[in-house]
Amino acid sequence: MTEEMGVAKTKQRFAELIGRVLDGERFVVTRRGRPVASLVPVLYEAESGGERTYGERTYPCRGPVRNRDRCG
Repeated sequence: MTEEMGVAKTKQRFAELIGRVLDGERFVVTRRGRPVASLVPVLYEAESGGERTYGERTYPCRGPVRNRDRCG
């Protein structure tokens, strides 16, 4: 499920939201109740060995992973 939040709340929690997006979550940013933007992973492909691929870079999984299917 996609979570919606206003622009001000998004600005306050931006770093946290980016971390959650990296874990596969999606967010819709609203202004005055209308959707204006989405926060979604650019490219998300789990590889064997616990790596995530974004664009042309591959990163090891680290820290708590909310969705184990997406990162070993």
